[in-house]
Amino acid sequence: MASQRELEILVKTAAFFDQLEWLWEYRDWRRASYPFRASLEQFGTTYLSALRRTLGTSSCHLANYGEANGTYYRDRVRQSFEQRALLLISIVGEHTSTESTRSIRDVMKQIEQRVDANAANQEDLARVLVQLKDLGFLETHPASPLLVKSKEYLKSDITWIEELEPIATILDQFPATFSSSEKEEIAKLFVGVTKDYVSGGASDNPDTVRQDIERVESLAKKFDVDMSETIKKLESQAEELEADAKGDPPDDERRSKSAMEEWCSNEEIQSIFDSLSPSEG
Repeated sequence: MASQRELEILVKTAAFFDQLEWLWEYRDWRRASYPFRASLEQFGTTYLSALRRTLGTSSCHLANYGEANGTYYRDRVRQSFEQRALLLISIVGEHTSTESTRSIRDVMKQIEQRVDANAANQEDLARVLVQLKDLGFLETHPASPLLVKSKEYLKSDITWIEELEPIATILDQFPATFSSSEKEEIAKLFVGVTKDYVSGGASDNPDTVRQDIERVESLAKKFDVDMSETIKKLESQAEELEADAKGDPPDDERRSKSAMEEWCSNEEIQSIFDSLSPSEG
């Protein structure tokens, strides 16, 4: 185990956010503990400053990514600024020092700038807003500029059902900040996107369609919309796909069966063995 001094040097010289995140998240499973956290908390502003300094750095981890055509390539792990901000906010949010408060306010300004630039990850942004609310850093009466801008950003350029989940989260967590007209606008958007999805044939995978049914049901409750007819259509599509899947054997099985029927009848196999048997006399 690294000494306190070695750990402090590592924190001060870290070039990547991943390094600092690993130190915080590392768990000793044998002892069911996080061995570095106590020391990192003792460092106070040293660790906090390192997190802030490296928030925008690229990842030092590599991962394999797949293309739609089946090819794979290796690249740096993709982690949004908002996802990293979640870690920083969770670490410093429980402390009431001036430095921790200033750090969170600075991160909020950076996220607001990313929202203005249409660069924020929508799913992670919603999670950040909820976390800020839980820690008391997000004003709702009146709504903070970050929340107001995020609401507009999260309901823009939506073409898929899952893209509605972030704005649904904000509506669920901050209902008082939405006017009746805004709620109606989002509900209509949800209905339109879902109908386009169903009319387009949805997915050809029954499991995916079943997942989409659950998603539509959940969103319908949050948006207070009756989507029973649409859900019936999706269920019908899922049942048809499941029936087709049961009726058609896998390609390998079909090829194998076809080959056996064409080349390997019982009579032919017996004839082969007969020809190999030693002749009498």
